[in-house]
Amino acid sequence: MSTSINWTELVRDRKGIRTKDNKSCGNIIGNDEKNIIIEDGAMRQHIYKVPKSSIESYNGAELRLNISYYELETDEVKDDDKDMLESITESVKDKTKSLKEKL
Repeated sequence: MSTSINWTELVRDRKGIRTKDNKSCGNIIGNDEKNIIIEDGAMRQHIYKVPKSSIESYNGAELRLNISYYELETDEVKDDDKDMLESITESVKDKTKSLKEKL
């Protein structure tokens, strides 16, 4: 699945994500080789690190996961791990900025 998805585009456009029980769970804000990073909520922000193997499909507008919203909560990043996420997010922002400059 992950080989046919343009991850740079998904992150740049902050594509939406839905769980298998059809609940919106935020937007993709980053990825690495094995995981996607999801940001959910503006006021009470939740960050999830979800294995790419949990992706069921992509329809051009949003990703659909093969896990429920309840199962997603087990992938929430705790405060201790947020430094790692900040480095991933900064790297993605740098790549996105570089791409926009080229366009």
